[in-house]
Amino acid sequence: MPVVMSKKKPGRPKSATPPKEKILAVRMPPDLEASLQQFIAAQTFPPDRTAVTLRALENFLREQGHYPPRKPA
Repeated sequence: MPVVMSKKKPGRPKSATPPKEKILAVRMPPDLEASLQQFIAAQTFPPDRTAVTLRALENFLREQGHYPPRKPA
């Protein structure tokens, strides 16, 4: 009886480096979402919601003294 060997199934290639960005899903109350959409619509070149949210978070953290992050001593 002949011996049959199966081929190794192709898998996902392993990345040498993990993705740099983390994903964060945010739930917004309807009034905040409406304000965000109004802001975006008022721009000459409307940015996407992610860009606006990231900029707002950076500004908030900068005002609080937490951005950019401090390097460990």
